Amino acid sequence: MCEKIRIRRVSDYPSARGGLEDILIMENMTNHLLWVQILVHGYLLDFASIEG
Repeated sequence: MCEKIRIRRVSDYPSARGGLEDILIMENMTNHLLWVQILVHGYLLDFASIEG
């Protein structure tokens, strides 16, 4: 596993629209950047980069 990027998946996350989504979170360990993919039924719904 790469030490610079940590990947985790959150299954069946409740969505604001009522339903369940899968979220894939890729965390860059060298800075404060997160990449988030939101999947619904296996299809990419949204993709965001978050700096915090």
